[in-house]
Amino acid sequence: ELYVENTPINDLGGKAISQMKQLRKLNMGGMASMQDIHFQQIVRPLVNLETLFVVKNTSLTGEALKAVAGHKKLRELNFSRCPAINDNG
Repeated sequence: ELYVENTPINDLGGKAISQMKQLRKLNMGGMASMQDIHFQQIVRPLVNLETLFVVKNTSLTGEALKAVAGHKKLRELNFSRCPAINDNG
């Protein structure tokens, strides 16, 4: 489990997280300035994720969802209070 809620993540930190291949639970809530591309770079390699919380982010769009499209073990996904993500993506 890794909780980086309300914690700014720079490129080095993002790279470190993306290399945690066995990570099963990740909470990245409250990172309002994280952009889609950075989110994708962090989350896409984490194919063993079962739970992902990304709440209270005003910058992420439906493009961010592409990062978890192939995550077959993902059982719980929370993008609440992310207003740029809607029914259309």
